[in-house]
Amino acid sequence: MANEICLSSSHCSNLFFFPPIGCTSDRDCRPPRCRECNPFDTCIQVLPLQQIFLCVGDSVDLVKSTIPVIDTLPASARVTDRWTAHTFNAGDDSDVVKYKIAPRPDVKP
Repeated sequence: MANEICLSSSHCSNLFFFPPIGCTSDRDCRPPRCRECNPFDTCIQVLPLQQIFLCVGDSVDLVKSTIPVIDTLPASARVTDRWTAHTFNAGDDSDVVKYKIAPRPDVKP
């Protein structure tokens, strides 16, 4: 579209500032780390690829990483991951994955 700018790297959801504020996690997009951001901003992760061609029945793992986490709080941590894929010819698709991390308050951070 006219005057559209393609954001090719991960950025904070607050797009009132240009260039956009880069991030690696939601914490980078919230005060006090980001003075311009509000407490509800999130980090929009942009995958470092331009195009993938898949035949019918094929699949691809877009993210392959393991992140160790420990919930040191007295209650379960609730996590929500939201994913959206934009395609050229097959429409868009989104998914939400919700899970809990068991508490381990005896572990020191």
